[in-house]
Amino acid sequence: NNYPYCISLVLPAYHEKGSHLLVKLTKALRMAKDPSEVEVVVVDAGGCSDLELLLPLAGSVNDDTNGKRNQRWGRVSVYSYQSGGGRGPCLNFGANVSTGRVLTFCHSDTTLPYRWDEKIVSTLECDIGARANSCAFSFGIDTSREGLSMSFEASNTSTSYYPPGIKAVETTANLRSHLYS
Repeated sequence: NNYPYCISLVLPAYHEKGSHLLVKLTKALRMAKDPSEVEVVVVDAGGCSDLELLLPLAGSVNDDTNGKRNQRWGRVSVYSYQSGGGRGPCLNFGANVSTGRVLTFCHSDTTLPYRWDEKIVSTLECDIGARANSCAFSFGIDTSREGLSMSFEASNTSTSYYPPGIKAVETTANLRSHLYS
């Protein structure tokens, strides 16, 4: 009852472009059941640009001229993390500044399923006699044009391409998760 948001979506960012994250968070926004109950916490671990583009994604829910609701995140915050130590400490920092009841960690190259926010809450609040304290979706890398819009280094030039073996990474990660829970 003391949490202003139901879910905190923690997104670590390292050498990310704000325009790329804007596309990703807009897609996650459309896939959520009630994004106004979600706080987005972007942790800039260095080398990021234009992250202020994400801030207008938050705000109140209003009706547009067509009578449709404009969905927005409950809150979007961008924090700078310069202490080093890798991804783990960066995620811990994001967790510490979050104000949601449930912590959800997502990376910019993953895709959230339809109504992901509802699925997380219903899994953690299941009433079947067992208490869950964590859950996970099947791992999925966004291989759409937008998802792969970040450039990868190829020789001395920067070009966009479909990384080889990306589907194998998804398959083996999901297999490992199912085998070892």
